[in-house]
Amino acid sequence: MRITLLGPSGLALSVRQRSLLAALALQPGHVVGSERLIESMWGVDEKPMHVNALHQQVFRLRQALDGIVVSTQGDGYVLEAGPDDVDLHHFRHLVTNARALEDDAAAARLFEAALALWQEEPLADLPAAPPWSDVRAALEEERLEVVEDDLERRLRLGDDVSVALRELSDRYPDRQRLRELQAGVAVEPVHRVVPHQLPRGLPDFTGRESALAELEAIGRTVVITAIDGTAGVGKTALALHHAHRVAEQFPDGQLYANLRGFDPDTPPLPPGDVLVRFLRALGIAGPRIPQRLEQQAELYRMLLRDRRTLVVLDNAASVDQVAPLLPDSDGCRVVITSRNRLAGVDAWPVLLDVMSPEEAIALLRGLLGDAPELPELARLCGYLPLALRIAAANATGAVAELVEDLREEGSRLAALSVDEDERLAVRATLDLSFRTLSSGARELFRKLGAVAGHDFTAEVAALLVAEPELDELVTANLVERQGDRYHLHDLVRLYARGLLTEEETDALRTKLALWHSDSAANASRMCYAADDVLLETAGGRTFDTAAEALAWLDAEKANLVAVAATGPSAWRMADAVHSFFSARRDHVSWTVVREAGLAAARREGEVRGEAAVLGSEAIARMYSGRSSEALVFAHQALELAERENWLPGTLRFLTVIGHVCREIGDIDRSAECYLRVARLSEEAGLPRRQAYALSQIGSTCWLQGRLADAEAHHRRSFAIDQQVGIRSGRSLAELACALRDQGRLDEALVAVEQSLVELRALGQRGLESYVLDDLSAVHREAGRFELALAAGHEALQIALEVNDPGGEVDARHSIGAVLLRMGDPGAEEEYRRAVSVAQRIGYRHGEAQSLAGLGRVTGRAEHLHQALAIARQHGYGLIEGTALTGLASAHLAVDLERALKFAQEAVDLHRRNGCRLGEARSLVVLGHGREGAWEEALAIFAEIGVPEAGDVRALLKRGGSSL
Repeated sequence: MRITLLGPSGLALSVRQRSLLAALALQPGHVVGSERLIESMWGVDEKPMHVNALHQQVFRLRQALDGIVVSTQGDGYVLEAGPDDVDLHHFRHLVTNARALEDDAAAARLFEAALALWQEEPLADLPAAPPWSDVRAALEEERLEVVEDDLERRLRLGDDVSVALRELSDRYPDRQRLRELQAGVAVEPVHRVVPHQLPRGLPDFTGRESALAELEAIGRTVVITAIDGTAGVGKTALALHHAHRVAEQFPDGQLYANLRGFDPDTPPLPPGDVLVRFLRALGIAGPRIPQRLEQQAELYRMLLRDRRTLVVLDNAASVDQVAPLLPDSDGCRVVITSRNRLAGVDAWPVLLDVMSPEEAIALLRGLLGDAPELPELARLCGYLPLALRIAAANATGAVAELVEDLREEGSRLAALSVDEDERLAVRATLDLSFRTLSSGARELFRKLGAVAGHDFTAEVAALLVAEPELDELVTANLVERQGDRYHLHDLVRLYARGLLTEEETDALRTKLALWHSDSAANASRMCYAADDVLLETAGGRTFDTAAEALAWLDAEKANLVAVAATGPSAWRMADAVHSFFSARRDHVSWTVVREAGLAAARREGEVRGEAAVLGSEAIARMYSGRSSEALVFAHQALELAERENWLPGTLRFLTVIGHVCREIGDIDRSAECYLRVARLSEEAGLPRRQAYALSQIGSTCWLQGRLADAEAHHRRSFAIDQQVGIRSGRSLAELACALRDQGRLDEALVAVEQSLVELRALGQRGLESYVLDDLSAVHREAGRFELALAAGHEALQIALEVNDPGGEVDARHSIGAVLLRMGDPGAEEEYRRAVSVAQRIGYRHGEAQSLAGLGRVTGRAEHLHQALAIARQHGYGLIEGTALTGLASAHLAVDLERALKFAQEAVDLHRRNGCRLGEARSLVVLGHGREGAWEEALAIFAEIGVPEAGDVRALLKRGGSSL
């Protein structure tokens, strides 16, 4: 039997058994670990307490399906099936063959056969939550790439694909390749992005012939590690030399990342950061890169499945760091270097010792020429490549003099060492190298020991000394250069730090921390003007454009986190990067910085710094659906700010309290906070904060159904933004909601599309989900259901990626609303899931609107009454009108008098609020008992220009009038 992943399975199994089978079928013939199988069945957060639960599910699956063989191997299970037994892998086989063909007609036929295997949404009968939401998103990206390949081949054949291209471009406006195809640009054979990330290897690499032969004989993942964990043994040099030698065997490119596993200052590079870099190198645009690690890994593996790509992972710390970076394609090769054995990685170990005496002498001969003292020099350097190169780079006289100096230096260090120090040879060569430097280079080298983070730029070096002699340090092999960035080997950095006194280190780190936090604050102000950095800044780097500022924040992110984690005044950095990490929903980095910032602020007695971090903590908790905790942190922050008489902090934290109160349904209190912020901001002459508060007041008015007031506040906010030069993506989206519900759909569409452009330019991924909901609603009201559904699904994907449960509620409501209008029974499930999540996190508005939708799709009045009760309790005027209209429809067949009462209430409420479409829909129900109502509804629908006008005309044609 063939197993179906590209649609519903069609099997009479429980959800968990289907999930188990799908997890195994994604990798037929390969061991799938117990942990991954458990997560696939119970989700990320609801795993069972004991692995026996997995064993029971496997037993039941074996009993339920004849012809399916699941074998046990180690700590996992294997589906004994070939690739053609699973539709997904048959699809990939066809695609691989199609891409290999030069004959466009033959390739197009294979693409057509491959795409025909897709029935509907992949994994359609599996849960919508992670990890399956991540897998679906990766599979959809895989399908779109194939669709693009197919369209390009058919274009070259002269086929008319304009309609398909237009529809796809409308649905996926940020896919560059679709835009190029639509413009007729891509008419040459398909060329994928081919990355070439390998750093330059050593031009004078010497020796290691046996290790190179072993590497070239192994056709699988390898881990190069030192026999005893020694640093400086040449693991990276060997890996890069081998990679350059075999690069031509991998025509689809080479990926490289320094994982910084043993940096003395900073934690290892998170795998998510590496995946973002790799995905960009593989041609995935920034806005299309998922936020969740699991989804990033799935997309990365999908892109590499039919490619021959070499991946070099340098300086790996652990199995957990490496595992998400490993492709699952036999055509790819991975070379890992580490001081650890990484026993949990399925890889061939290549153990590296110090150089043999002959290799070390050959290296020195190539660097210094022949001399009888070379064997002794090699011995004094401990046969370590790092020590050998540093010694040779700094030989200024005869080799004999260098040997004598090194012998004396080594004796001195040995006398000072209480045990056998593996870095002794390196220290001796470094001491000699340091003394041969010019005074300026020595000063710079010492101070570089205080730099936190993995690398630095010439701009940072210039903060340490007036005229940084970086070229001299590069020539001396003390500093390595890659492009416009520099870094020190970790042993070299430890040595440089040892040249500083504790007082010097503290002073330099304070200076560097202040510059980095000020620079980050300047960048954040440029990108996220509505969320001003609270704490004052006096220096740092400045930026001319938001794009430049955002590029700097992206490039320096790891170093900014390192500065916060190791430097003083980390509360400054936490405040400076608040908006950046908030917009990106980068919860891992954001948490590290917040924790360091709060500890530093309390340790240093910085009340304002403590308040700023507490406010940031409140926002992070709210985004994670923990609103009650968020409110506690926000009030703590406000109390500190008011105690300090600190106006900027007071305004920020009042705004945060307003956000949280709005989330939990306390609209009156939310409005009070925003009104107070607007008044105080205007009195203090703070237009940016005033504009933001006005926008939030407008959103509160919209929730209450006061559409004209909402529009007025949003327009005033937008005008202030324009005066001070702020990009108003968020306020435009909120304005679009008020315009939409007034029936001004064309204006709303312009506003919401411009909002999306602004938010995507700034990488504000979290907000993008909500704006896509707004876009979905505009398309839905205009009758463009396919576009509405696409926007809703994209919003859901983003909300799940960034772990925003509130965004998930709104997105599922959007999808349900479109399906309801289309008559699709799937609307009920979307509404039920939205209600469930909203109730779990206390999101009252989302709960009420989803209950109203659920009541309409099921016809059950109890859901509508629940929605009505919540709407009246919290003042949600628009939802109150929707619930009343739903109740009117539900009672038409059983109690006409009551139905008409509900309908009249809805008409009156919508009319007061200015909700034209809501008014017209209520009039349609009222027309079943009141003359002239259908004619009024028709007039409104026709004026707005929506398809519902045709439905009312049909009613009038059948009945002649409302009665």
